Amino acid sequence: MTYNDLKTEVAALGFDDEVENEEALLRATRRALNFIFTERPIYRSLTIHQISKAPIRTLEQMIHKGGITDSVLLSGIRSYSFKTSGIGKYSVTDALGEREFEFFGTAEHKGFVHGDGELKFIGDYTFSVYDVALFDELFGPGTEDIPMHGEFTEYNMGSLASDFLSFVSLPRNGYGIDINGASVSGRTVRIPKSYEGKITLTYKAKANSVSGRPEEEIIAPIGCEHLVPLLVSAYVWLDDDPDKAQYYMSLYREGMSAVKYYDRPEMNSEYVNVNGWA
Repeated sequence: MTYNDLKTEVAALGFDDEVENEEALLRATRRALNFIFTERPIYRSLTIHQISKAPIRTLEQMIHKGGITDSVLLSGIRSYSFKTSGIGKYSVTDALGEREFEFFGTAEHKGFVHGDGELKFIGDYTFSVYDVALFDELFGPGTEDIPMHGEFTEYNMGSLASDFLSFVSLPRNGYGIDINGASVSGRTVRIPKSYEGKITLTYKAKANSVSGRPEEEIIAPIGCEHLVPLLVSAYVWLDDDPDKAQYYMSLYREGMSAVKYYDRPEMNSEYVNVNGWA
């Protein structure tokens, strides 16, 4: 059904040859489609792939005592990240020489290692070092590409799916199982950076924003196409003819109830292999 077809049907339901108020019709159409999509959702899925950004070595916490030097060897390490709390210094020694950095309060630190090296923590005060992550590979040219230990990769569903309305389930892996540690909030998906593999995101789709072009296709949930003119008509005459609006709203309600009653959800007996063995 095109927008022009919808306009013709709405005019006919109003016992007229055409709809006089084009703006009112467009607003009513958008409102009706949004309402129908909430009552009869369209579910869609998309799949993305993530590579693991897990560190090769980690150190959860280390307390540095003033006047003592604590060292971490960086053999085979290409980048590092960690957090500190307190006042102190650290240095990185590798093929480029020695580089020293100061820190105050709570801070995050990231850097590259060129060849085998050593990470030293020095200073006159007691401070804590935690969430140390050492990587044997690079994920980009800048320090912003170095992950922090325990971090998540965030995906914005608005950029992945223009018709995204809301999530239906947690992100799932290639076997259809919820990804451990993954979460969703609003339009954001959070996946542990240590996860590698397929990520399937299932969501409710929102209605297209109708522009009012005559040949524009009106997309409605399957089985609800015939209900669109009824609901649009109810909204169009809501102010001018309340009785007519109420009548068409009641017809819409009856039609939607029938769709929900007779239209069974999709089912299949497909076997899901959860361990990878045939």
